[in-house]
Amino acid sequence: MEEEVIQEYRSSLEELTANSKPLINMLTMLAEDNEQYAPEIVKVIETHLQQVYLNFIFNRVSI
Repeated sequence: MEEEVIQEYRSSLEELTANSKPLINMLTMLAEDNEQYAPEIVKVIETHLQQVYLNFIFNRVSI
């Protein structure tokens, strides 16, 4: 069950490529409904933010 929740959160987070209130609300509800997996969800968010940041830096350097 834990891995399914984490994978669902990860894949939904990867779909967030613009400000989308419905998707952000869904991610919020998914996290709230699965508080017992909070440390794992936080790791998913941290990893995603690092990837987004690295992609941003790489794209800025390539210009």
